Amino acid sequence: LILVATGLPSSRARARESQRLLEYGFRNFNTYKLLTKNQVIDEGNVWLGAAAKVPLVVDENLTLTLSRLQRSRMKVVLNYEEPIPAPVTVGQPLATLKIKISNKEDIIVPLVAGKSIDEISGLGKISAAFIYLLFGSAAF
Repeated sequence: LILVATGLPSSRARARESQRLLEYGFRNFNTYKLLTKNQVIDEGNVWLGAAAKVPLVVDENLTLTLSRLQRSRMKVVLNYEEPIPAPVTVGQPLATLKIKISNKEDIIVPLVAGKSIDEISGLGKISAAFIYLLFGSAAF
């Protein structure tokens, strides 16, 4: 924390007020490491892919200084369309993470594919279509 105090009648008053404000700041605010680069947030279902799921990972670190109250009331919403069509390449943007904090603008964090997934072959597509016709989207 950095504090500049002016307009007080004496150096003793400045010292006392500065100490009071700094103690308030250290007592009520913390720096939180919310997300780490390459942290897996979720796995998305892949349509017609060689793998059934793709990890959705954070592209960069996210550290915020928040009051304890803001941290306790923070809400996080994951948004993406599923299933994700194959092929998928590593680093491809697939989803967003919206972090809602009171008295702050929403923070939008992009989530990317954690690994590449190839599209299945022609026979695999026929098999997948047949399974879809029999069991519907619940099979995937």
